[in-house]
Amino acid sequence: MKLVNFNENLTEIQESIHESIRYENLHQFIDSGGSEETNLNFKINLNPHTQYYPIQLASVRGCSKIIKEMIKNPTVDIHVVDQETGVNCFWLAAFYGNWTTMKILAENGIDILNVHKKT
Repeated sequence: MKLVNFNENLTEIQESIHESIRYENLHQFIDSGGSEETNLNFKINLNPHTQYYPIQLASVRGCSKIIKEMIKNPTVDIHVVDQETGVNCFWLAAFYGNWTTMKILAENGIDILNVHKKT
């Protein structure tokens, strides 16, 4: 059975950032420039129908240490919403029970009252 790579369009740095979130590897994230000025406004294909920005994926996975570093990056928009549901990263984290991630996002000004806003 051949594995399908949904992210063959990612650059080497973007793939490294994706892997660092996927495996919750803070050192790899920092080494890839994730907490600096590396542009984190790219989408990661989770499957043919779902795409997330790195901050959304980190929120879903509960990567609180990576989220803390990610928020330092001036290219990150913590207010980005899920295209399908219209919820933001706070609610993605809530859905998956990632309380520490929710707290970090709330402390950094995310709209915790966001409910199914249009994208």
